Amino acid sequence: MKFKREFKFLIKKKNFKFKKFKLLLKIYYSIKNLIKYYKIIKLNNSMIKSKLLIKTYSYFNFLTNGLDLKYENLYQDFNTNNLIFKHYKIKNLIITDKNNLSIIKFQQFLNIIDNKYINEFNEDSLLDIFYINLFLYYNLILEFYKNLINTQLLKIN
Repeated sequence: MKFKREFKFLIKKKNFKFKKFKLLLKIYYSIKNLIKYYKIIKLNNSMIKSKLLIKTYSYFNFLTNGLDLKYENLYQDFNTNNLIFKHYKIKNLIITDKNNLSIIKFQQFLNIIDNKYINEFNEDSLLDIFYINLFLYYNLILEFYKNLINTQLLKIN
């Protein structure tokens, strides 16, 4: 609730129109829900992996300003290469450390809105948000798929 009040205050301070505020709030909550589900599946997946003793490696590709996620498993390799968002670098949004993946915090989300979307709210900025959502959905599906494989392996063992 505190976050919502801060968010409203920021929008009012910038004389932001109410329709745009509603849209941004919907976008924020959709991203928040995606992250919540992603974290649950990721946690479940890491617990199963620890039982199966499968190692996971994630690292940045700073040359392309993208994120390479490489999962070197006993049974399959997943590769995601060269993900680039239009106006800002993905390395500012996502921090990886082996099995932990922490994604956009509320303050960073507010900073992005403060710096970019309030100053120029146009189709390009909406496309950026769409790409972020697409990226999160893709990772969510990927983690869910890996989770299914791991549970099947666990049942076999």
